[in-house]
Amino acid sequence: MNYDQWKKGERSAVSLFLDPQNPRIPPAAKPFTEPELIEELALHDDVYELSKKIAANGFFPSEPLVAVKENDKLLVVEGNRRLAACKLLLNPRLAPESLKSRFENLSATFDHNLLKKVPILIAPSREATIPLIIARHTASQIATWKPAMQAHFYHTLVQRGLSLEEVAEKFHLTPGEIKDELVSHNLYTMACRLDLPTATAEIVRDPRKFKLTTLTRIFETPAGREFFGVKFEDDGTIVGTIDQNEFTKGFSKVVSDVALGEADSRKLNSPEEIKAHLDKYNPSEMPDLKKKGHFDSTTFMVTTARQRRQSHKKQKPTPTKTSTPKGLFPRNLICNIQNQRVQDLFTELRRLYPSSFPNSCTCAFRCFLELSVSCFLDAKGEIAKMKAEELAAINKYNANVPSGKPQKTLPAHWTPELSDMLKWIADPKRNVLSQGHITRALSQAIHDERDLISLNLVSHNPAYPATESRLRESYARLEEFLKIILA
Repeated sequence: MNYDQWKKGERSAVSLFLDPQNPRIPPAAKPFTEPELIEELALHDDVYELSKKIAANGFFPSEPLVAVKENDKLLVVEGNRRLAACKLLLNPRLAPESLKSRFENLSATFDHNLLKKVPILIAPSREATIPLIIARHTASQIATWKPAMQAHFYHTLVQRGLSLEEVAEKFHLTPGEIKDELVSHNLYTMACRLDLPTATAEIVRDPRKFKLTTLTRIFETPAGREFFGVKFEDDGTIVGTIDQNEFTKGFSKVVSDVALGEADSRKLNSPEEIKAHLDKYNPSEMPDLKKKGHFDSTTFMVTTARQRRQSHKKQKPTPTKTSTPKGLFPRNLICNIQNQRVQDLFTELRRLYPSSFPNSCTCAFRCFLELSVSCFLDAKGEIAKMKAEELAAINKYNANVPSGKPQKTLPAHWTPELSDMLKWIADPKRNVLSQGHITRALSQAIHDERDLISLNLVSHNPAYPATESRLRESYARLEEFLKIILA
């Protein structure tokens, strides 16, 4: 591979994107979004330590990120942890809640201009990057990857068109060893699809915590495969010869045992110990091998569109009670502000679903909040007071302006900004609200990234995404305040 022919350049970290196929990212029903990728790496892969190094020393030009162009985006296929570190230095609000204050402190003293020109190599294709990734990871980093990550990496190469023999040759392994890695990948993917209790599922879906080698060891034994009614194909596909529901009973049990430490490498060192462990399962947890069927690791727990349609035809959905309304506003929220635009926005935010239209709902809620607060303050005569104070401040400034220099003026159609209006209400000296606890909560919301700042970022920053969960959290923290000003 002649790397001299690869295009070298510099790009802003904001214009680069993380790779959803990064082996460090656990399997999911749908690809992770960019913020989800950043959060996943920040939580589990020491991105904060990388951020500290970059903040102290800058981005070394001798260690360029490696990117490929896909769907008109530059995806970084090598250097995702470093890119995540850069993005969090630029926008610490993307950090997980537990790390947000740390990244904010780093970002506050860091020169953001240093990340406007990050060195990159642009590869002609993903396939072209394989030798480079092999060279970087086999000698050092692959040892730090957890088994599920390493297995995912091999699986990605095969999915890209390499044969088991080609992958084995590049890694100085045997085709049989690559097959074992693919079996591990398929076992882990199947485990992640199980419907498990939340606490157990969180362990299973974190490749850094789940002991995949223990699960693989169980299935490597003839007794294990016989117990679960499965066999392995030459390409690593796991094929079941029994009813899928019967397999799921036992598979859910063994995956839970591994996740919770009931089954580990110390207890399952031999085929005899593995068989003894499985024989202790209750009858309700044992697969019934007499119930024949067929499934494989690609179809396990995956419902086809046809199956979903048939299911809907057979069963009419029954209404379920839920505390979360489909629209943003619950039915018990009343708006008595006599302003047509406020009423229109109120109605639309009840009908528009944040799950389907997070951007529209977030922008509409930001607008609704500002108009509602303005109407509330105007009705109480507070807008006039704000205008008088603003005019007084301008006059004070102009009194010190040298003769002949331009002076400030108050625009003819001056209106206060949302942040200024909320600060005015939250100021206990103003005594706008009699409910002290709501005033204190509002003061906190003003400074909380997830509320006002988040709404502003969605409206003004194209790199900051709107999400349903963030919008509903913002509304929840402002709900009591809204009930008062809308009454």
